[in-house]
Amino acid sequence: MNKLKIAIALIFLLYFCNIITAQLNFTMGYSSVFYKNESLKNVVNTFNDFNKDTLNSPFKTPSYLHGLEMGVRYKWENVAIQGGFSLRLNTNKALFRQANDGTLSQKLITNYNAWFIGATGYVNKWFGLGTSFDFTTTRVKNKLQTDKNSTAFLDQTGTSSQVFLVFDLPANKVLSLSIKPFFQWPWNTTNFTGLQKSLNGKTEDLNSKWWTAGITFLFCNGVQNNN
Repeated sequence: MNKLKIAIALIFLLYFCNIITAQLNFTMGYSSVFYKNESLKNVVNTFNDFNKDTLNSPFKTPSYLHGLEMGVRYKWENVAIQGGFSLRLNTNKALFRQANDGTLSQKLITNYNAWFIGATGYVNKWFGLGTSFDFTTTRVKNKLQTDKNSTAFLDQTGTSSQVFLVFDLPANKVLSLSIKPFFQWPWNTTNFTGLQKSLNGKTEDLNSKWWTAGITFLFCNGVQNNN
């Protein structure tokens, strides 16, 4: 509910922000992300191997997230600062065989979210290079088809940084599209020991870093900087 309220508030801000000063833009868009995490891959493969005789469809190898990014950007001359929130998730589903040709689903819901602040230097009015510092939250929840609610098997905070390119494509005086390919590297590891224990009943020390790369498409609303 809190995330919904934030999203609704930002939509209204996007609509009315053309009354704000010339270089202040509210941003909202979509991210498509590929990632590498050996420990999470280990946990999923262990589950698939242990249950292979009863699985109709195993979990897929975890490698993809997608979701929303929203925030603000203040640009002047050839420099911009920005901050905001990114919400990235994926639902991975396995199917168990049941009697009478039925199935029972089990889902792993992965979130990799971040609050971020960063800066961008522009080579010209449409192309820039930037970096950010991120406060991340990693969550993995488990949900059986018979369960009303999901259960958190992993919930951990951390930090990371991003380096990204920015291509600004103005649509009109109060709207532009920013295309932002990025690479994100973590400053610390994520501990998957509890997830391995909760999902597979296996005690094993698992720690690895969460490497991501992807592309974000952002709509920037507000009077556009023409410098």
